[in-house]
Amino acid sequence: EIAVRIGAAKSVANAEESLNRAESDMLQAENKLLQADQRVKNSEEILAKIAEFHFEALRKFDKYTTKQVEAKVEKLRIIVEEKAVNEAKKKEEQRIIEQSDKEAEVESEAE
Repeated sequence: EIAVRIGAAKSVANAEESLNRAESDMLQAENKLLQADQRVKNSEEILAKIAEFHFEALRKFDKYTTKQVEAKVEKLRIIVEEKAVNEAKKKEEQRIIEQSDKEAEVESEAE
């Protein structure tokens, strides 16, 4: 009976340690997601500046009417937003997959 209790205590300790590691991994993944979000925001700002420069260049060379230029800038803005949303979705999906994998690992270790 003592050996069974010791074995059970070790199993519980191992499961708790695995859970702590999984939580730590999850926090690291969340931190990476936040960093990726910041990189996306930085990229959006850079792309917005490029779009503004493009707008000014087009106006200076007078190749397009103002409405055509504004439509082109709007298309660029939409593309930037779509890319940012897609990147954020990919990162969130990856985080969910990693979290599910960690939880499955903890459950299998607990069994």
